[in-house]
Amino acid sequence: MSLQQNDLIEKIRPSVELMGLSVWALELSGRGSKQTLRIYIDRDDSPVTISDCEKVSRQISMVLDVEGSIDSSYILEVSSPGIDRILVTPQHYKQFVGSNVEVRMRTPLDGRRNFSGLLYGVYDDCAVIRYEEHEYILPLEHIERGRISVE
Repeated sequence: MSLQQNDLIEKIRPSVELMGLSVWALELSGRGSKQTLRIYIDRDDSPVTISDCEKVSRQISMVLDVEGSIDSSYILEVSSPGIDRILVTPQHYKQFVGSNVEVRMRTPLDGRRNFSGLLYGVYDDCAVIRYEEHEYILPLEHIERGRISVE
């Protein structure tokens, strides 16, 4: 996650938590006036509703506009991470040990960028993925995108 993304999470986290929700992840994509800010919100005790997303969107828009956190215009999208949620932090990977995952590496590892299988564990900042007879040790810092695989 980039420094700007971490900064944005820290700015919006208090507002989201006051609504009884948490920030699962944040993605900032595009450039210039075509930037899209995706915020994934979650709740421990019940599913996230459309109403939750609307409330967070209104609140976050005000926070970001007042703070001037993004240099240009942007499109704000707020949603639940869903059942095929993205995995961003080491804690996300640890939380979903035992789940099937799909991972895309930033650079090839053993000639491959895409891996899928059972997330067997997280050790020394590496995800261990098992597929059939193979075990892959993938450094978390080199993962471009990870997500839960829905069967």
